[in-house]
Amino acid sequence: MSSLLPKGMRAIATNIAAESSAGGFILPGDRVDVVLTRENRNPQPSALPFFTETILENVRVLAIDQTIKEDDAGKKDIMGRTATLEVTQGQAEILAAAQSMADRINLTLRSVRDAEPEATSSSGYLVMSPGKNGPVKMIKSGNLSEVGIN
Repeated sequence: MSSLLPKGMRAIATNIAAESSAGGFILPGDRVDVVLTRENRNPQPSALPFFTETILENVRVLAIDQTIKEDDAGKKDIMGRTATLEVTQGQAEILAAAQSMADRINLTLRSVRDAEPEATSSSGYLVMSPGKNGPVKMIKSGNLSEVGIN
């Protein structure tokens, strides 16, 4: 996972459910907004019983765990319970605090047309070589490729 993170970024996990994460359609690489919902503990007569606030915007999803759930009829559904998000250190602190005080954390899926483009750079590669004449292994976005030396 650490090879997927750009310099200075962090990975943090948050609990999710299908109903709080775009019906289970959020996938790694998608961009989401993180929405906190909590109960209004001292509501005024005209106040809403819950507070909802977008706490993070345009955050990249690194991973969604997948659990296969089988119902009584034998139908299998793949459900994710945890999303791992790419954040800055400050965003990690915001999300950690939100998780401790929220009744629910929701992820809202952003349109691919709405997401900010990522900077392209060859520095995203992790390069390893086992020896002088061995193949060079390059890892980019979790994909391994080997290049032989002639």
